[in-house]
Amino acid sequence: MPRRKELYQSPLVIIAKSPGDDPKAPRAYVSDHPVAFSQIYYGYSCAGHPDAETLAALIHLLAHSTLFDYFCLMTSSQSGFDRQMFNKREFDALPFRYISDLPSTTKTTIRSLSHRLQHDAAGPRTELNEFIFRLYGLDPADVQVAEDTLFSAASYRKAGKAALERTTRETREPFINTLRNELEPYFDVCGEHAAVIEAEFQPNNWRQPWFFLSVGRANTSVPINPALMRKAMDTANQRGCSRIIVHAPGKRGLLMGLLNQRRWWTVTRARLCAQHIIRERLGACGLAEHA
Repeated sequence: MPRRKELYQSPLVIIAKSPGDDPKAPRAYVSDHPVAFSQIYYGYSCAGHPDAETLAALIHLLAHSTLFDYFCLMTSSQSGFDRQMFNKREFDALPFRYISDLPSTTKTTIRSLSHRLQHDAAGPRTELNEFIFRLYGLDPADVQVAEDTLFSAASYRKAGKAALERTTRETREPFINTLRNELEPYFDVCGEHAAVIEAEFQPNNWRQPWFFLSVGRANTSVPINPALMRKAMDTANQRGCSRIIVHAPGKRGLLMGLLNQRRWWTVTRARLCAQHIIRERLGACGLAEHA
């Protein structure tokens, strides 16, 4: 202190230290004239850059992006607590594309999205995120990991409430479909088809902290021992587990239980469960010899 006036020259991007829990609210602002501001904001002056307008626009977009939310959650010393905040050095650490390396069409898109965002903070968010993920070379699976992680670990109580809700048939469906699709090639090569269904012993008003799926070959029923399932749940609860796998007799499949909260039933977790089954549990479905 005192700060140099050059730090506040336009084009100037001003980013809120705490973005809040409203996904439609603005998180950053672009000023076309010099502005002095208090310490609760982070500022980036692009004055003097050969393409200052595009540079400011890209910084503006990144501050609103799901990519930065994910990066911040994974690296920040403050984000992830009940009050979501981040330090300026954490935004600085986000890998940044050199403006000079971008084609003119990409620069035009950056400026256009930023302009639209300034006039409608909620309108172009989906298009903005799709563009930023493409800009950083991330594929749909990478995007899914980021979105599922943010859903499961939302920093604010209001935003994170849905992740703690009990699952329903509708919210379990993407998990079940993904798990089946991931397993299908390993069954198909053996001349079989994967069957992933909700275990039949659970009524519609099931209120247990666990929910179970049966995994096996199509047209092959997975036998269930209620006493064994109760024992498995009791043991898992005592050990703080998030997943239960019980092998059915006769290599007829397995029963997999997950904690009955939506954060454990994301598409990303379905892929992780599939990899575990593929590596270690295919024998329970009678596929070990073929695999």
